[in-house]
Amino acid sequence: MALIIEAAPALPVFKTFHYLVPAELEKDIQPGLRVLIPMGLRTVTGYVLGTAASSDRSKMHQGVPELKEILDILDERPLFPPVLLRLFEWMARYYHYPLGKVIELALPAGLNVSSRRLLILTGVGRRTLVADTPGCNEEGASPEILSVLSLFRGEKPVSVPAIEKISPSAGRHLIPGLVDKGLLAWKEVVERPRTGLKEERMVRLTGKASEKPLSGDEEAILTYLREQGEVPVKRLRTSMPHLTKRLKKLERSGLISFSRAIVYRDPFSAEGFWYRRPTALTAEQKQAVEDITKSLSSHEFSAHVLHGVTASGKTEVYLRAAEAALAQGKDCIVLVPEIALTAYLEAAFISCFGDKVAVLHSGLSPGEKFDQWMHILEGKARIVIGARSAVFAPLSSLGLIVVDEEHDSSYKQEDKLRYHGRDVAVMRGRLEKAVAILGSATPSIQSVFNVKAGRYGYLALTRRVEERALPEVSVIDMRSPGSQTGAGREIFFPELLDAIEGNLQKREQTLIFLNRRGYSPSMQCTSCGQVLICPNCSVSLTHHLSEQTLLCHYCGYSVPALPACPACGGINVRSIGWGTERIEAELKMLFPEARIARLDRDTTTRKRAHHAILRAVQKREIDILVGTQMVTKGHDFPYITLVGVVSADLSLNLPDFRAAEKTFQLLAQVAGRAGRGERPGKVIIQTYNPDHYSIIKAKKHDLPGYYEEEIALRQALRYPPFVRLTNLLLESNSQIKVKDYAQEMSRRAHALLQKNRDWLDTVEILGPAPAPLFKIRGKFRYQMFLKGLKVGPLHTYTNSLLEYLKAKPPVSGVKLIIDVDPESML
Repeated sequence: MALIIEAAPALPVFKTFHYLVPAELEKDIQPGLRVLIPMGLRTVTGYVLGTAASSDRSKMHQGVPELKEILDILDERPLFPPVLLRLFEWMARYYHYPLGKVIELALPAGLNVSSRRLLILTGVGRRTLVADTPGCNEEGASPEILSVLSLFRGEKPVSVPAIEKISPSAGRHLIPGLVDKGLLAWKEVVERPRTGLKEERMVRLTGKASEKPLSGDEEAILTYLREQGEVPVKRLRTSMPHLTKRLKKLERSGLISFSRAIVYRDPFSAEGFWYRRPTALTAEQKQAVEDITKSLSSHEFSAHVLHGVTASGKTEVYLRAAEAALAQGKDCIVLVPEIALTAYLEAAFISCFGDKVAVLHSGLSPGEKFDQWMHILEGKARIVIGARSAVFAPLSSLGLIVVDEEHDSSYKQEDKLRYHGRDVAVMRGRLEKAVAILGSATPSIQSVFNVKAGRYGYLALTRRVEERALPEVSVIDMRSPGSQTGAGREIFFPELLDAIEGNLQKREQTLIFLNRRGYSPSMQCTSCGQVLICPNCSVSLTHHLSEQTLLCHYCGYSVPALPACPACGGINVRSIGWGTERIEAELKMLFPEARIARLDRDTTTRKRAHHAILRAVQKREIDILVGTQMVTKGHDFPYITLVGVVSADLSLNLPDFRAAEKTFQLLAQVAGRAGRGERPGKVIIQTYNPDHYSIIKAKKHDLPGYYEEEIALRQALRYPPFVRLTNLLLESNSQIKVKDYAQEMSRRAHALLQKNRDWLDTVEILGPAPAPLFKIRGKFRYQMFLKGLKVGPLHTYTNSLLEYLKAKPPVSGVKLIIDVDPESML
């Protein structure tokens, strides 16, 4: 009898495959293991989904090709519990993504084994190469063949792309001929994992007594080991010079021995942060914790929106809920939208739960992430904190999932597997009968809609802790001329400048918010009007003064800041508008004695740089903090009493139906950074749209009022949450190719729609049309939206359309990307 397994390869293929298991490996096989499998001419990693059947090897598959065998098992134990497999399968279906790639992206990076087909020089090829060297009389090869063979002089395998750099047509024409002639041969090279357990060399005493006199250094080594026990060799090296010779002598004498030990890399970054735990809960906090505890005790799935105004104590509710989960023997995941927020929550949870806490996010090194994954898998960590990928933490007894700042668009991944961390968290809770808590001061329209529809529960924290008042908010109409003369006056209105000056005199901290980094968003020639545009993207280049560069924030293209216009050669090129770098520079001129720092993507490129800035704010080493949306949520700085919003209109002008929602959330969130301590807060918002409902409602801290206005517009225009959207995005280096295929895709989509009356009544096609950002990273982009009244028919239609398109797949150079529930419309 032979065991057959089903495996998903770590390749962009939607099928799963069956393989035989060699008899010697049958006892070790189980779901969740990685195995090495043959796929065509390659060897790749596959993920065991389950056993398909057992059958007599001599009788099975008569009339069909024999199944291939797996080559090896790569793990001693499964890398994820079986319950996670159901989540991966759901994601593959819902997001129309290959199952093997879903699993690969969920696991720590660098684990997989794969092979590459490389070319090697044969003996015949080597003689031909030698014959063509000067001084040889044998008949030579053509210059093109010689140039290719010359790549193999080092006798190392060479890849096809390396050969195609010499001869672009080599892959299609030259290489097959050289292989047929016996000059080159294929060789499969297996690449081993880049990530694994870290081992360290250890030294310890053997217990044997010395038979000979020892030197002073040797006695010191033995004394140290008696006191410390087994220690890493590198620890000894830090305090004792010329250690190697002495250790070798002690080993030869049998006094010490060496071994290898697994070392866990420390990923934590909460040092320097602290959490102010309250002595007692408010009545609303108590009620929220009681409701969550009751839900946990039911052992059934439930989801709740925890709507708490800023500084109302949501973190403490999370901590008490986690305590209740652990008391019931259940594990917990806490998600945050950005890595910058992990340090604060780490400090809070570590102060309560110590080494039961693990972290998972993309800011960790591959080794750190692997160690944390194994720590969780082994049951040593019960609480996992991290950004959206932490939703895949391999906890086996999950009881509670917290999604903090659930409204944040950062939970949506915008490349590869385009999943939404909040939605996946809710589905994981459903599959594992866990409780999901979606916390926010400004819940998303979708989540509030689910509360109104009865799908989610509602937990309210309407007051700040210790009855602190919400900050006073004033709105400045930037259309009025005001008094705007002198340095910085075009950016800061007098009311904001006076407030900053007053805060500095009171030794209180100020936060200035602008959701645009760089010195200025564009540069323009005043002679010809030319705006300097990125050659790879349809966006202007951002001026970064500190580096004297013009930079594209989409593709990374950069050039030195130009002294002259590239179009007309004129020298009258000037910056237009402002970003956080210019805000910082202007403030330093206006307030030279103030300690000013900036928190945006440009100042946090180094690992954990954002934590250093946030620690400095918490320690009151910074007077004025300038930042983008990174500063708007989750941070608790009790001495920030003034928040200034330089321009509240940036997100309002985006061609996105969520523009008003994002504006309201940003303003309400950044306003919530003020007055979180004992001193009252004040917020000043500068805007060209003071009458817009999102700004009026943010000023009043009025979420219900904002929701009623926004939901009425969504319903009238048939936008989510009343419908579901799927974006079929096409990309190509060729504008003509992508446009032609977009039109072909549209024709096929409409033809398919006409074939089924149910689809015709529930699915609508919008487009295709050029994307608002038509060109990104050198790719021209068209998009076509599928709008569905119900999620089931929409996904059925999408699957049918994808099958229908296979009859005429995208032409070479055109890529189809499927974005389910798109967060960005750009």
